[in-house]
Amino acid sequence: MATLAELEEATAFERFALVTGAPVSRPQYGWVDLREHGSVGNVIGSINSSEESLDRLRLQLRPLMFGAAWKILDLVIEYALPPPSGNYWSIREKVARATSQTSLTPWPPFSASDPEWDAALRMYAETEELRHGLVHRDIQRDSQTKALTVIGQRSPNVGSTFTMTDAEQLAFCRAAQLLIDGVLAGQVAPRDRDELAFQLAQVHQYSGVAPNPTPQLRWVCEMHIDLWEAGGGWVELDVAALDAATHHQRESYRAFDLVAYPPDAPGGAPLVGKLEGARLDRPVMRFRMDAPPTWLSDTRQRQTLTGKVQPRTVPPPPDTAAEAQARPDRKGNRGLIAGLREKLRHITARCRKP
Repeated sequence: MATLAELEEATAFERFALVTGAPVSRPQYGWVDLREHGSVGNVIGSINSSEESLDRLRLQLRPLMFGAAWKILDLVIEYALPPPSGNYWSIREKVARATSQTSLTPWPPFSASDPEWDAALRMYAETEELRHGLVHRDIQRDSQTKALTVIGQRSPNVGSTFTMTDAEQLAFCRAAQLLIDGVLAGQVAPRDRDELAFQLAQVHQYSGVAPNPTPQLRWVCEMHIDLWEAGGGWVELDVAALDAATHHQRESYRAFDLVAYPPDAPGGAPLVGKLEGARLDRPVMRFRMDAPPTWLSDTRQRQTLTGKVQPRTVPPPPDTAAEAQARPDRKGNRGLIAGLREKLRHITARCRKP
């Protein structure tokens, strides 16, 4: 069995191709900015001519993306096997091992009992002929539906016809991405596991997953917040203010991402993580900036942020002394004063899903 670093290096090109050519669909985003003079709003998404052109190009490249996704599964399985007795594991041998799950050591965070791992192995084995047809140019693509069809050339599948629709090809690519991302990160957030189950169900004739999965995640709220300087390289996270903010948004959003800005560089190089992976059991969390919690060190998520790092807005002058007094005293009360809570209640209606 190879190391995780070797697997990451071996799949680098295929992962880059899939992120570019068949990206996992991103959910609609809203945001709440808890930084001083922050803002709130929804990112509904937009369609423009350049994006439409890119989608048409991705559609034309879909067979190649399927090939890249299959290669990722092939490497995940090969590197989960012990060293071969000969020079290498043949595809036929790997398919046989995937089918029987013999001598396979699942990559964490997956285990042999995980339905997603079992479905990925089955999907790999069941699409062997499609892979061979693509590599050996023995495949047809419907000009209208973009479905791929190959006639089996190897015993016992001689004469058998395999067809994969365009939607199935895309789901196959996305499932492979989610699987390898989880393996390389060593963890799978609940929302990503739901999305993986959803994509596997879209290719149920190959994966065996029932075609009634958990719906795709569609609404995520990004929580933007400043970290406080605590001296000696330590910073603090206002957990109580964060908890109050998410409480007011739970009716509108299914999940929350945290974008936390270091004290010395507000607006740039934030720490990013999924809040469902956090242990927020105290009002203030303290950690070293050079050693943040694992759940707040998601570099892959930082690279794919769509909520756009929100710049600080210039505050209007307070109309009254009372309004000025209502501004959160971040240093004295750590964002817990009633002014912040009132602000959050006031903006909740504007941050709801349309």
